Amino acid sequence: MSTFIIAIDFGTSFSGYAYSLSPTKDPEDPTCILLDQHGEVMAFGYKARNKYYEIHKDTAEYYYFKDFKMNLYGKPNMSTLIHALKVFSAALNFLKEDALKTIRQNTLQRVNYVASDFTWVLTVPAIWDDSARQFMREAAVQAGLVSSFTEDTLVIALEPEAASVWCKQLEPKDFIKDSGDRVKLPVGAQYVVLDCGGNTHLGRSLTE
Repeated sequence: MSTFIIAIDFGTSFSGYAYSLSPTKDPEDPTCILLDQHGEVMAFGYKARNKYYEIHKDTAEYYYFKDFKMNLYGKPNMSTLIHALKVFSAALNFLKEDALKTIRQNTLQRVNYVASDFTWVLTVPAIWDDSARQFMREAAVQAGLVSSFTEDTLVIALEPEAASVWCKQLEPKDFIKDSGDRVKLPVGAQYVVLDCGGNTHLGRSLTE
């Protein structure tokens, strides 16, 4: 796997990405996408929402999707999956291209990085079953994050576990109270990580 990493947080309400080449993290956008009559991406996030509101009187030629991630939870029918795969892959493709563009613009060497230069991390809810996780893999392949020959460079990470890994690598002094004051946790202290998303709320207990 490449030591260069792009992680995509594909959320129910908001989505964003982070990469390992610099500490920069892209601000999250709403998880909504606007497609034209040919299924091509017109806009994503705030731009998609604003554009949709501008043209909502003539929506026959456009397709607007929002908060569609949790449609994979449960047992969606095949027709839903076929349409969902197109929407998910289009959204992932947009995030991929935007991440690569941001990296190219923010590296001094102006290296023309491509998707295959990176290990990709996709976060998914812990409550998703294997079929939903496989669906995300297929969407990632269609979006061009990886190919069918390089799927080993794609990591599917459970959202609460990703949050807990981050907390585990923090120094005890790096925890912050609601007031903004730092608090130093003693060795052996126990704490709970709560992942409060758009539609899911999951927790995990840890020991420092």
